[in-house]
Amino acid sequence: MAMRRAQYAEIREVDRTIQLDSLAILEEIMRHFYWKARILEGMGTEGDYDAVDRAWAETGKWAKEVAQFRHPKIEIDSPGRRSECAVAAGENDAQ
Repeated sequence: MAMRRAQYAEIREVDRTIQLDSLAILEEIMRHFYWKARILEGMGTEGDYDAVDRAWAETGKWAKEVAQFRHPKIEIDSPGRRSECAVAAGENDAQ
């Protein structure tokens, strides 16, 4: 895929046949900021501590997005509330 991207970058055309995977893109963004933070930390006293902090903050922000995308919340019905499934099935509260 990287080879195809490089080829299209040379001719300046957009490849509309590439399938984009949302989770993969989010993970790639998260990985970018993770490695940026690690590299900046590795610079020691020559590194910019504010840049390191910003990179770690961005990593955390994107990690949260990845987690929400990978593990969506499941809504649990409370006992006194009718579920959407029950409404769709035509059930009622009167017994």
